[in-house]
Amino acid sequence: MHSNFSVNMPSWLYPGMRAIYQSLFGIYRESNPLVISTVNKIWQFPNSNEVLDYIFIYLNAGSIEENVPPHWHYVSLGLSDLYGDSRIHPIDPTASSSDRLSGFGIELTMRIKKYSEISPPSWPAQLMQQLAKYVFVSRNKLLPNDYLPWNKPLDPEKEDCTIKHMLIALDCQLKRIKTVLGHISFCQIVGVTDEELNCSQSFNVKQVLEVLKQDPSTGGISLITDMQRTRSVFDLFPQTLRALEDDLEREGSDLAGVNGEFFYRELPNIAIKTSLCLTMSDSEKSLDFTRHLGRLDIRTSAELNAHHSSPFLAFSRHLPVFLDGVEIIFSPNTAKFLKLAFKHRLGKGHHFTFQNPDTHLTFVTDNVSGCFVSNEQPYALNGKWLQIRIDKEFLNTIIDSIQEFDAENAHQLPRIFDFPEKNLRFIVNNLGT
Repeated sequence: MHSNFSVNMPSWLYPGMRAIYQSLFGIYRESNPLVISTVNKIWQFPNSNEVLDYIFIYLNAGSIEENVPPHWHYVSLGLSDLYGDSRIHPIDPTASSSDRLSGFGIELTMRIKKYSEISPPSWPAQLMQQLAKYVFVSRNKLLPNDYLPWNKPLDPEKEDCTIKHMLIALDCQLKRIKTVLGHISFCQIVGVTDEELNCSQSFNVKQVLEVLKQDPSTGGISLITDMQRTRSVFDLFPQTLRALEDDLEREGSDLAGVNGEFFYRELPNIAIKTSLCLTMSDSEKSLDFTRHLGRLDIRTSAELNAHHSSPFLAFSRHLPVFLDGVEIIFSPNTAKFLKLAFKHRLGKGHHFTFQNPDTHLTFVTDNVSGCFVSNEQPYALNGKWLQIRIDKEFLNTIIDSIQEFDAENAHQLPRIFDFPEKNLRFIVNNLGT
């Protein structure tokens, strides 16, 4: 339901909503937003698919001096605590007022370039509701420098649109605010092309966002999504891709892990042992579970990166089970990260993690601390965490083997990388739907 904004709305009595409005008022003093109000609010209808209570839409006039074009600015209300009475977001009594997050601690924003249309398009609000639903169901927050493969036009009515994925940035105007209910950060959704997503996965989101900011045609300083853009930033400015490739070769990647589709089994040295791993049917259930969380193929890295220094401490409660060898089957979409994992992460002395709802698979090198594997026992299972230790000489062998592999080439599937001297095998194949 759409309605004109009124400062006399009774809802402004709610402290969280008032704080967000005051922050927006600092930017849009002379304009009122269009307000989209959810009819079936989640605190009244727990199964509602529209979990955001409100979405504000402002017409931002832009700035000629800063090369910022007019655009529609969408702001969500509902991922943070609007009410302070625990109807949606319980307040953590153990958190101090200075550290407390308001609800999930985030709200979503999006900036869509305006052309000749008089009214703002509705699809960004629907998209924000879908992403918010994912956050509510999975409890996985969307954080700055995350990337979200969507694999279809963000505007479902434009089948030929090239903007098919999303990156997450901090909103350029809305700063982190402190309310009486906790802190809120404003995470901006930035629409990107296939190539821009692939580069975000190969390099990192922060670098790609900085490239997009360099020219108004690709978003500019406000990271405005232009749904009529047909070329990627790397088509328009090829030198930027070469610069990112040089940085990757020199410094490696700061992407510490991805969510993916895979399963594994133990490879015994001599006798056939009882399997300690997932069966194919279990893996398929895992994939079904992932798709059920809003049918999103979301791979995020920010929370994994947050545990860069000690990624294994939470899984050290059990005694590890050491394995003779391991066979891992990756889906093609997951296998495309193998080169990055081994060459640009382990090759620089870092770890890399593939995870699904059932398993965390972490490859480590000799100099990664906090591990429960060793050179003598390089394969170990600790709870739901499988670690594989790769020594320097073996790492070079793996990199040479996968160097020319193209995971997206269906003619190469199934592809087997067998390392019998280490009793380790990688298989890349379609896992089914």
